[in-house]
Amino acid sequence: MIRRPPRSTLSSSSAASDVYKRQVDLLGCIAQGSGVPVSLHGTGGAWGILSETAVQIPNHVKTCITNSLDRKVCNTLNTILIPKAIASTILPSVLEGLKVAGDNLNTVVKIHAHTSIYPMMPDAMKTEDINVIRAEGIVVEKHVEQFDNHTLLGLEWEWEGTPEVTITLVENVDEAIALYNKHSPFFVTSLWGTDAQERKLVYQSLNAPFVGDGFTRWVDGQRALCKPELGLSSWEQGRQLGRPGVLTGDVITSRVLVHTTTVPIDN
Repeated sequence: MIRRPPRSTLSSSSAASDVYKRQVDLLGCIAQGSGVPVSLHGTGGAWGILSETAVQIPNHVKTCITNSLDRKVCNTLNTILIPKAIASTILPSVLEGLKVAGDNLNTVVKIHAHTSIYPMMPDAMKTEDINVIRAEGIVVEKHVEQFDNHTLLGLEWEWEGTPEVTITLVENVDEAIALYNKHSPFFVTSLWGTDAQERKLVYQSLNAPFVGDGFTRWVDGQRALCKPELGLSSWEQGRQLGRPGVLTGDVITSRVLVHTTTVPIDN
């Protein structure tokens, strides 16, 4: 597994992504050309989409968020989309999940909040300064940063020791799907809700090889598929063999859908 260059050696996050993508492309070509099964760490950043039915399973939402932020790799939770209709009800569970994730790492989670949800963030968090662990050391930053450009939803936070996430409001799951297909790295997403038909719609509509309804960190060839990963970044090259696929050691591409069967319905 290769690692991202330390942030201190790069001028910006976009520069880091460009350098790292070239590394992944090169190693991916070598691995795929030789047929040697190797583990490649691709650029990514997972997306979490809340269904309006997520209000029925706040503990599940909280737990999935916490367990998706234990460390920074390509399948770490990066972007959270919340329907407006449930925002005031479910936001406390989302923030609690982020808090526990930070507590587990002896830090706090830095939040990038779109202007649509920024007014709903607790005042104490919006005015608070926090210590953020960067490659160059501890940096004092705002706990919650506001942004207004949806293109930033696709920016992968290459954090060192302080988790970072982006949060925005959407009208509904349909808008979340559209934003994912426009701005995401086309890698992994989780839909948190209880509606099976909605889960089917998301799977059919997203340009994503890995779709689930639990935590995002299950997306690992050796964990989920019990086989070495071969070019985990290959989805970035578009639809292969007619599917938005990831090479996982076989000669065919595949999509993977994971359904959590133990979703708690009560609080």
